[in-house]
This record gives sequence, structure tokens and C-alpha cells, in this order.
Amino acid sequence: MQPPRILVLGPVKVLADGETRSLGAHLRTFLAGLVVSVNHAVRTDTLVDLVWGGDPPSALETSVHTLATKVRELLGHDALVMEDHAYVLLAGVDDIDACVFERDAALAEEALECRPARAAELARSALGLWRGPAYCDLADVDPFRLESIRLDQLRQGVSETLIRAELSVGHYTRAIPMLDSMLSEAPYREPLWAELITALGAVRRRGDAITAYRRYEAVMNGLGLEPAPEIVEALARATRATTPA
Repeated sequence: MQPPRILVLGPVKVLADGETRSLGAHLRTFLAGLVVSVNHAVRTDTLVDLVWGGDPPSALETSVHTLATKVRELLGHDALVMEDHAYVLLAGVDDIDACVFERDAALAEEALECRPARAAELARSALGLWRGPAYCDLADVDPFRLESIRLDQLRQGVSETLIRAELSVGHYTRAIPMLDSMLSEAPYREPLWAELITALGAVRRRGDAITAYRRYEAVMNGLGLEPAPEIVEALARATRATTPA
């Protein structure tokens, strides 16, 4: 039987006994407040502010104790300890999906140069852990806001690792839709345009390569900039590659 896993790459939930368990609003916030400082003490008054804001319940100590008890019921009694008016969530890498994601992301980056197929496998596994925005409905609240932004930036980096790994092993048709998707969100990332145009050329889609270049050119024109020479050259290579001898 797999140990419970806390899920924060999307709505905050707990995976236990093969079932994903949704949590009430107070328990969800309480657990999330522990996760962002996992293996470090979080003061009780900090957790109270997160859960209840400026309107704590009259039976505050009992309410906090109840939430702590529910966390222990979900994760195991030893997962949550109290010390000097603070709680500590004790967890390893495999116990939180965000930690698994970060580990696999780092391994994918390490493997990219020498083992691109393995890098692609690790990157796909890492990205597959996401079920929505990190911390979901809590992502507009400190301290979850900064953590959500940090994780999303890592997610974008893993997406680029996956694209480069797929390109390295010649899986251009896999990389092209991913590049299109990323450029719809980040049209100012010039290296991605070069990769998209190059990939389209590699699969002999000359017209699409030209269309992609025109999209890129329009983005640059909107900024009052000239297209980068390396992207002009990428288009030249793409059209040469697809023009019959």
C-alpha cells in the first residue's frame, strides 16, 4: 500500500488508499500552510491567520486541535508534530506532488544533454503531476501566491526541457504543438520561435514555417523591433530543407 501523498499541483487534496480525498476549506488552508514550510516549524498564530484571517472562532484552541487531528488522520500520526506553539509537517520528497515534480524536473535537466530520451520521459512524468494551477483557489493568498508563481515558472522550464529533448531525438511532430502552445502564452520568447520554425522545416512544412515566421515578425513589429538574425536564418534553413533539389 502506497503512503498518503499531499497534492498541491492543482486543488489541495490528499491521495490515500488509492483515493483522492477532497478537503474542507479550513483543513485545505491549514494543510497548505504546513506544506509551504514543510519540515520547518509554522507558528500556530500564522496558521490561524491563514485559516480564519481576522475572524477566528471563539473556541480557537479546540478548532486548531481539530484541524491538526484531521491532518494526522489523513497522513499518519507521526506526520505532524507540535513544538513550542508551532506545528511541523514531516514529509519526504515522495510525500508531496510538488516535491516529486521538482525532483523529476531537475533529473530531466541533468539528462537532457547526454540522454534526451530519458529527459523527455522524466519531463513528461513531472508535467503529468499537474491538475491545474498550483494551490488553485489559494493561489491569490500569501504565502501561496509566491509559491504558486515559483512552481509555475519551473513548470514552464520543464516544458522547454521536454521540447528540447523531443527535438534532440527527432520527434518534431511531438514538439511542434507544444511550441505552438507555449508561444501562445509567451510570444516574446524568441528562442522558441527559432525552434518552432526549425521543427516545421524538419518535417517539410514549408508553408507553416513561413506562417510561423510571419507571426513572429508581427510580434516584433508590435514592439518596434526588427526580427532577430538567427530567426531569419532559421526560416532560410527551413525553406531550403523543404525545397526540392
